[in-house]
Amino acid sequence: GSLSLPQCAFFRLMKYNNWVSRRSSAAFCTRIQGVMMEKKTVLYVGCGPDHVLGKRGFDADLWREVRLDIDPDCAPDLVGTMTDMSAVADESVDAVYSSHTLEHLLPQEAPAALKEVRRVLRTDGVLVLTCPNVQEACRLMAEGKWQEKCYPIMEGRYHITPPDLLYGAWMTRSTGKPFMSHQYGYIPSSLAAVLRAGGFPSVGVVGDKWSLYAVAAKRQMDEAALKALFQHHWSGGSQA
Repeated sequence: GSLSLPQCAFFRLMKYNNWVSRRSSAAFCTRIQGVMMEKKTVLYVGCGPDHVLGKRGFDADLWREVRLDIDPDCAPDLVGTMTDMSAVADESVDAVYSSHTLEHLLPQEAPAALKEVRRVLRTDGVLVLTCPNVQEACRLMAEGKWQEKCYPIMEGRYHITPPDLLYGAWMTRSTGKPFMSHQYGYIPSSLAAVLRAGGFPSVGVVGDKWSLYAVAAKRQMDEAALKALFQHHWSGGSQA
């Protein structure tokens, strides 16, 4: 039989409500998916021409990169120094990555640099850092082996020598850019001490013959979590 006018109105209202409900559910799921897929941010300090995405545990599907360097010729996203990252907002990044940057600072500048790193990191943020290990370089220098070839760079066209590890690679120091020179050197124990003094409660440092690899967490982490963090970023050493 035919429906009465009130019945027709009721079914039209129910159909409309179901349509609104489906639209709302789809929009809600889209918003949830967007939140779940939101990428974390890594600030690459002292980036030079390099990029860190896809390396050092920073999967390009999960992270986005912001590059900061003192040299505008490197075309960074932001121009600044490790001691002055005022272009970066407080607690705005999930990780800071620093490769062969800390040794370019005077030792009295390191606390200010690490304070800046802690400022821009979110509460659960981490610092992932590598720098030269000068212990072996100092031994070779003391033995008069200052021309010893430590490891190749630039596809094997050049080799780093002990003076390069201590003072900076000669081919970069000769560019007329004084900030390319090294101002200080670290061994495993001294780097760990500097990071802890800089306000990082959880620090892990491992050294090989020529390099130091470190992670430092802004919040306290237990030993197992710290080890897992280190393995995630440095399980393959310099090639991780």
